[in-house]
Amino acid sequence: MISFQTETSFDLDGDGDSSTNLIEETGCYENETLTFNADNSGIALTTSFLDIYVEVEVVNGEETVTQIVECVPENDSSAFTWSQANGIVTITIDGEALELTFNGDQLSFTLPE
Repeated sequence: MISFQTETSFDLDGDGDSSTNLIEETGCYENETLTFNADNSGIALTTSFLDIYVEVEVVNGEETVTQIVECVPENDSSAFTWSQANGIVTITIDGEALELTFNGDQLSFTLPE
């Protein structure tokens, strides 16, 4: 994966610059891969996930809110099946279908949530 875009830009790394690209902001989701096999099977490899939470501390009636952003390493793989028709690649993982579209030499998709 080379980009993970959001509708809203965030400054998750605290450097003063906001971005809509979560990879650029956090370093998470780098080296995520989809491997497509000729027999319409494949493997999705995930190497990290983004964990964002908020801590609230109240001292002497004053509330302090701290945003915690962590890139949690993982090494997980999921088998999938795939098909292609009319420029759309459909992958199915754990019974969930996801449609990817070609844009030049890149595949892209939109997560609904």
